[in-house]
Amino acid sequence: MKVVLDVNVWISGLLWGGVPGKIFKLAKNQRITIFASQKILADIEDTLERPKLQSRKQYCGYTTAYLMTIV
Repeated sequence: MKVVLDVNVWISGLLWGGVPGKIFKLAKNQRITIFASQKILADIEDTLERPKLQSRKQYCGYTTAYLMTIV
């Protein structure tokens, strides 16, 4: 199955897990294929740089650069 995720789902899955995180596990196990346009990738990166997410990234020990390698 092919899926396209909203930026909010990407951010939630990357930083909090939960149901969006389960979607990433499905992709890792090759049950689904996630597609993202260049626009969505740029929006994910921009969103990860927002001040309100800095403390969560720090808590998780992640940088935007690292998270973008996962995306």
